[in-house]
Amino acid sequence: MRVIIIISIWMLSVSLLIYPMPATAATRHFQWQGLKGYKVTGDYVYDTHTHYRGNASQIIHEQGRGQTNQIEALQVRFYDPTGKLIYQHDDIVNGVSSGKYFVLNLNPTTQELSGKLDIGGENIQELFLGGTVNGGLALIEIDAAGVEQILDRDK
Repeated sequence: MRVIIIISIWMLSVSLLIYPMPATAATRHFQWQGLKGYKVTGDYVYDTHTHYRGNASQIIHEQGRGQTNQIEALQVRFYDPTGKLIYQHDDIVNGVSSGKYFVLNLNPTTQELSGKLDIGGENIQELFLGGTVNGGLALIEIDAAGVEQILDRDK
């Protein structure tokens, strides 16, 4: 009996190694609106299976250029006060971030962005949303001279 149980446990362990549990991707949407009516929306995808192997209450933190920890995709869209799309940016594609200054913090329990945030473009004539969630975010345009101009803010 003991040998059968040990063999069964061994076979289960081997099958989990050969056929691991599939990744479970969650897609979430966020939106920000400034005092002047500019709006930023975005969609991000993250692997819930990878995250929940650890502590489910931990904040998912992504920063800088290169391979991300858990966020698989992030697309951000920027709208003027009339609702016209004025810029869009793919911050993360296939688990790779393109931004040197990119910062994203996500609370998987509440499904909300939190803490420091820097998403969007980084080059001349691009837009980005930066600052601290619930502490003051600003929509910023990098003008032709490379100077950051605040278009809108939430505080």
